[in-house]
This record gives sequence, C-alpha cells and structure tokens, in this order.
Amino acid sequence: MEIRELQKILEFHFLEKIGKNNNLNKLFGIIKSTLNDACEHRKGKMTIDKILFRLSKEIIESNTPNPYLIGIPKRGDLLAQRISKNLLSENFKHDIGNVNYMPFRDDLDESIEKSILEISPEDRDVILIDDVIYTGRTLRASIEAVIYSGRPKTIALLCLVDRGHRELPITPSFIGKNIPTNQNEYVSVFLNEIDQEDKVEVKLRGSSS
Repeated sequence: MEIRELQKILEFHFLEKIGKNNNLNKLFGIIKSTLNDACEHRKGKMTIDKILFRLSKEIIESNTPNPYLIGIPKRGDLLAQRISKNLLSENFKHDIGNVNYMPFRDDLDESIEKSILEISPEDRDVILIDDVIYTGRTLRASIEAVIYSGRPKTIALLCLVDRGHRELPITPSFIGKNIPTNQNEYVSVFLNEIDQEDKVEVKLRGSSS
C-alpha cells in the first residue's frame, strides 16, 4: 500500500472516531506529519537547503545564546557550515567546529589517538549536527568526544533525517525530516560539496539501483 493511500485511510477513519479529544487529535497530527514527510521524500521533494533554513530558524528561536555548532564528519560538518551561513545572515552569534568521534567508538579493536576540539566546549551550549540518526551510537561516541574536550553546559542534537530504530535513549532536539524505514533499508544523504548534488535516498541494503 502506498504511503499517501495509507494516510488518507487513517485520516478518514481516525478523525471519525476521535471527535474533539485534544490528546488524540495531537497524536493524529504527529502520525499524519510523519506519513506526509515520508511521502514527500519518496516523491523526491525533500529540499535540503529549505530544511536547513527551517532548522536554523529553530536554533534562533530556541533562545540559546552563542551556541557552539559541532558537525559530525563527513556530512554533518558540511550541514553545520550551511546552518552557520544561515545564522550569520541573521547576525546570530555562534561558533562552529567539527569532532573526531572515531577514537570513542565502542566497536573498534584498535586504539586511535584522541584529539581535543579547536574551541573548548567548556560551559557552552553545544549543538551536535549529523546527517542521519539511526541507532544513536555515532552520536553517543560524538558526545563522549565533546566531553573529552571540556564539560559543556548543555548538549543538543540536530539531524537532517531521523530514520528511527534507536538502540540508545538518544533523541534529537532539532529534526529536519522523520523518514520511517525498515531495518533492511539504507538512508544516504548526498550533498553538493562532495557529491555534486543534494538529495536523500532510501534503498534496500545491497541494492544497486
């Protein structure tokens, strides 16, 4: 069944039953938004710059003074640079950097030398930025890498795509798009800076098309 068809069926039957129940109406709004996000993505309508502009506005509206944007390579750092440009256009003060999370992964046998961030996160409001959040393990390692360089005041997470299937209790504060996926699917983000195009693809693992 197509996502749009499923959305219409839910809307017809669900609204008929919930009436004026505010809590259920709110729940339905979330379900509808999630399905709509998925449908728009499958149709190729996911405009990355448009999403980043909205996320930049959300950062400004969060009333976080002088946040420290930290991108997670190799695409989170590029997204952080784009968001930084948006914030600069609004004269919103912030710092920007990137983090090497590899030495802090929990699935490596070899030891990798740890490094310190160029700008200390000590007592700062940090926003970690990544392209896709999946199990949450990359973000866990990135959080540990940030703390290794200093004790932040707060750490918030921003991701372009949340595909679900978390293995750790990690929830982003800023989400570009929720895209429901299966475990056998793979989400790829392409950016102009390194891929010569902006797009998000969802494919079956092992698929070449």
